[in-house]
Amino acid sequence: MRMKTTDLTEQGEQLTHRFRELQQSLGEKAKNLSQVTDQYVHDNPWRTVGIAVLVGCIVGFLMRRD
Repeated sequence: MRMKTTDLTEQGEQLTHRFRELQQSLGEKAKNLSQVTDQYVHDNPWRTVGIAVLVGCIVGFLMRRD
């Protein structure tokens, strides 16, 4: 019985380690995406406004009730 508890503890530690690595990796990717998006918006403000308006119109069209 003790061997099974040890195995479960080791598996739990491995899962925790893998989760932390995944969390760190996703955090870095999100930060990078945020920086790239911010730079694009600063470089192309009117294009960004146009895209936002277009997306808003499409969403409004899809959500309208007949």
